[in-house]
Amino acid sequence: MPARRRVDKPADRRSVRVDPVRRTARAEGGATWGDFNAATYAFGLATTGGIISTTGVGGLTLGGGIGCLDRGLGLSCDNLVSADVVTAEGQLVVAS
Repeated sequence: MPARRRVDKPADRRSVRVDPVRRTARAEGGATWGDFNAATYAFGLATTGGIISTTGVGGLTLGGGIGCLDRGLGLSCDNLVSADVVTAEGQLVVAS
């Protein structure tokens, strides 16, 4: 019998945590740009993000990330500090 694995749906993981001192934000895998903007706006922070608020942060960032602020702040991928990645073997690695 194959091993059982737990699969989290990204839509269940949408939180965005902001560190106003370091001026960074950490978004979970299911977070959208609407979630991200709502969290960062409260601290007067912004970055290049999707034009459509329902676009996922992860997908847009990994695909480059063109948005309204890209001329002044670069693409979304230019603003990525690091990413927590789970490999096919199930290991957690930090890419930076």
